[in-house]
Amino acid sequence: MLLGHKSGSTTEIYTHVANTSLNSIKNPLDWIVIIQKYTEPVPDIPNFSGNKAPSNYFDMKNLEKKLKEIKKLINELRDVYLKNEQAVRDQLINPVLNELGWITSNPRFVRPDSTNQDGKIPDYTLLKNSKDTLIVEAKNLGTDVDNNKIIEQLAGYCYSLNLGFDFGILTNGEKWLLFNTFEKNPAERIVWIADLKTESIENVSRKISSFSYQNIEKLATLIELSKNLELVWDSLIENTRDIGKVVAEQIKSRLRKDYPKTKIEHI
Repeated sequence: MLLGHKSGSTTEIYTHVANTSLNSIKNPLDWIVIIQKYTEPVPDIPNFSGNKAPSNYFDMKNLEKKLKEIKKLINELRDVYLKNEQAVRDQLINPVLNELGWITSNPRFVRPDSTNQDGKIPDYTLLKNSKDTLIVEAKNLGTDVDNNKIIEQLAGYCYSLNLGFDFGILTNGEKWLLFNTFEKNPAERIVWIADLKTESIENVSRKISSFSYQNIEKLATLIELSKNLELVWDSLIENTRDIGKVVAEQIKSRLRKDYPKTKIEHI
């Protein structure tokens, strides 16, 4: 941010504002986390194998911590995961699914490599209340998950003659893609891509938390809410100059409140 004034002393008053990274500006899409109250408990699940599932599966902080660990693993052992899909599943994907409340060791929640009614074998079928809910397809780290051919493979698993899935997940452990099966516009079938390599841990967590065990039934609502918030944001901030105006007005308002005797010449 560049601030121009007639007097350097004016700038000195609020340089503590100017040196803040733009990355710290909150995206309004993050409001989804607050609105949906991700930490609300889910109903208790009946006993299975002598164990009772906890009443609250998902915690954003735990998810972020796990994603940081996974990102570190990828950075240190990328060569291992580039060609080894099983290692990706066991060490990169399963830990995330477990943090999201999909207990990979229990078939009430996750059934790996389970043949569906069409004879197809997706990598993961996620279940809630004994109902197939979501398909997750895994690839090795060397696979580009937003490749059209791979997306079509996922679509084939989701678009079943007997049981259609509204959404599907495609991941190589580092990049996660959410696919809308029945979106009529092909250009909009990819709802979002969460990339540990290029995005912040917070952004990735926010996206993939939308298909947690407790949120899966609200996934369509979350997607719609995200689109609406983005439209609102775009209508408020049409270009970078508008962003500057908004920030400048906030700075001037704060200065008038905290430093009422200071003359504000120009921002």
